[in-house]
Amino acid sequence: MTIVFMQIENYTFFDSFWMTIVSVLAIGYGDLVPVSNAGKIFAMLFVPLTMGFSTYLLTFVAASMIEGRLSKKWERKKMDNQIKRMKNHYIICGYGRVGEQVLREFSE
Repeated sequence: MTIVFMQIENYTFFDSFWMTIVSVLAIGYGDLVPVSNAGKIFAMLFVPLTMGFSTYLLTFVAASMIEGRLSKKWERKKMDNQIKRMKNHYIICGYGRVGEQVLREFSE
């Protein structure tokens, strides 16, 4: 977006980057404002899109933290790493009559 401001408004890189940050954070225009109609149109499209994206991203992160998705993913990754390190092992599903007998035979 910085490059678009550089091309449309003929701003320096720093001024264009400033415009990008001001637009994304929706803190308003004070010292620099788009002067051409093309710059204003771009800003009118850019601000709502980035606000929507930022809101979605923050909501997703907050919901993930609240619902515990992030910690579950980290736990899953840890478990996957432990499984990759395992060698020469068996998994017995079910520990009824048959499972108990299978465990005895494997133990011997």
